[in-house]
Amino acid sequence: MNSIQITFRDIPQSAAVHQSIHDHIAKIKQHCDSFLACRVVLAAPPGHQHKGELYNVRITLLFHDKELLVNNKNHSDLYVAIHDSFQAMMHKAEAYAARKRAHLKTPEIPIQGTIARIFLDEGFGFIHDQAGNEYYFNDQHVLAKHFAKLKVGDKVSFTIVTAQEGLQAHHISLVK
Repeated sequence: MNSIQITFRDIPQSAAVHQSIHDHIAKIKQHCDSFLACRVVLAAPPGHQHKGELYNVRITLLFHDKELLVNNKNHSDLYVAIHDSFQAMMHKAEAYAARKRAHLKTPEIPIQGTIARIFLDEGFGFIHDQAGNEYYFNDQHVLAKHFAKLKVGDKVSFTIVTAQEGLQAHHISLVK
């Protein structure tokens, strides 16, 4: 369960502002639901309506091992200030979640395959695994700079990596 605390300083409380904040928190939960607490402080300088000064929105997300903070004096419209501050927090929360996923990622287990086609002059080739799946690789994916020594039919060990173009073979080494 995520604890939510909203504090108003020199701003009248309203159900609409509460709802806006809860909606933004719900969006963050969709991408990063592991936070323990969310604290939001909304503040306006005294006499805000007369001076046209900016609202201050401070958001703190508390995790087991980290506290993320956004502190923005960013707009004379409270709803725009809330939106902009939560957008900044969303970017921080997504980056934090990505770092946590990368840290917790299980080590890749190499699989075995055979060089199916290789284009030495162009610096790439294809590997078939034992199930017949084909994986692209290039000279940068071969360990110990042995790309030039590879030939069709060589047995290799490799890991599968998801790239924008699809699955690829990385960390390729000859099997002896």
